[in-house]
Order: sequence, then C-alpha cells, then structure tokens
Amino acid sequence: RQLLRPEQQQQQQQQQQQQQQRQQCQPPPQHQCRLAATSAASAEVEAVPAAAATQPAANLVTLLRGRGLLQDVTSDELEKVAATTCLPIYVGFDPTADSLHLGNLLGIIVLAWAGACGHPPIALCGGATGRVGDPSGRSSERPVLTEAEIQGNVDAIAGTLSTILGRAAKQLSLSPDGSVHYSTAPSSSSSSSSSDAAEQVMVLNNLDWFGSM
Repeated sequence: RQLLRPEQQQQQQQQQQQQQQRQQCQPPPQHQCRLAATSAASAEVEAVPAAAATQPAANLVTLLRGRGLLQDVTSDELEKVAATTCLPIYVGFDPTADSLHLGNLLGIIVLAWAGACGHPPIALCGGATGRVGDPSGRSSERPVLTEAEIQGNVDAIAGTLSTILGRAAKQLSLSPDGSVHYSTAPSSSSSSSSSDAAEQVMVLNNLDWFGSM
C-alpha cells in the first residue's frame, strides 16, 4: 500500500469531497426528475426512467422563428437536431411572489409549443436560486424572503404552471404537415393521448438538488 504525505492525503480528501458534491448535483443521465404531487403544497420529487426519444411532430426552432418568438440560438446545428430529436426544454421561474407575472408569459408560450412539438417541457422553479441575490445587474436585489415564504411561492407557482401547461398539452397539437389544432373540449377518442401529453409536463424545484449543499 502506497503511503501518502499529509499534503497528498489532504488533496485526495478534497477531490473525494468534490466528486461527492458533483454526484449530488447531477442526477444519473438515464433518469429524469418528475414532480409527483397530489397538491402544490405537498409535492415530492421522484426519479423516473427517461422516456424513449421519438420523432418530433414539428421543428421547434423553425416554428418559434416563424412566429417571431426566437431572437438568437447558440448554434446553427440546433435547428437540424430539433428536427429529428426530442430534447428536454426548460424555462426558469423566480419565486419572488406567489403568482406569475406578464414577463413569464413568453417562457410559458415557448414551453407550450415545445410540448406540442414533442419535446418534454420542464418548468423550473428557483427554490434554491431564490435564496441568493439577483445576479442580473439590477440596481436592487431580490427582496429578502424567509424560507417559508419562498416555499409558499414555489408551491403556488408550481400549481399554476402545472395547470397552464397541462391544459396546453391537452388542447394544443400539431399535424405532420405543420398545421396547428386547438381543442377546448377534447373528444373521448383523443382523451387518452391528451392525458399522456399532460403527464409529460414536469414542474421541478432546483432546491431539491441544491438543498443539501
């Protein structure tokens, strides 16, 4: 057995601690987190196997650009990938209040279109990031809230997002030719597929993996 000098032992311990922290922050790639809740106030996050990728119903990047909802992309290859691969799409929501505001509308619309195209939409509530200062360069920081207030805001926002995105998943669909279909009252023949689409909506709280740090 190799003997290590004190400084080498300390370095090894630090590396092991860093590895443990990375494992806590990064869930296994073969799993996704889904918010399973009977109510917004009593929510539990459970790991479920990632759904097998299917062919998207439409190209999300092309659709968003055509509707004037896209300003920039990080890579020109994204549009090609979005045409053949279902990619999880997430939007973050800041829990500084117990309700959403007009500025959240664009993100919700994008998530709704992502779900209609076949990409798993993820609404991410900032239960952890809401506990730190606002890094956006504003002249004033986030209001200082208690942990109970932040959790109450997360529960309220999560319930609203689940309702809006679940309804969109049931009522908004795309045909292979790209035509859009809206349904205010899904028929019994389409109720099964609509329910399946609504179940694909995920509302997560980043405190669930940052809380132990």
